[in-house]
Amino acid sequence: MKKLLLLLLASAFLPGCLTVEPDGGAVECSACEMIWLRLDPSTGIPGTYLVAHGKKRRPCRSCARIAEAFFGGAELQPRCQRCGGGLAYRAVNILR
Repeated sequence: MKKLLLLLLASAFLPGCLTVEPDGGAVECSACEMIWLRLDPSTGIPGTYLVAHGKKRRPCRSCARIAEAFFGGAELQPRCQRCGGGLAYRAVNILR
């Protein structure tokens, strides 16, 4: 499980090829130091995963709601009103 999370985290920061459809997406909060990964069914491990990439271990609830709303089709807010973190989206390709 730990290797899977490391692979997912690494793949979130690798640039994807423009001719390949992304395997999912990631929303990152600069204040919470968290990444929400949403992977498509084509990956074999679909779903939303939460990855901590800093010293903090808990995301703020507002950021979690914003990320889930974004993955549900809403527009991504650039900043969380509660924690003040900047929110950014990246396409994700899984290394296979």
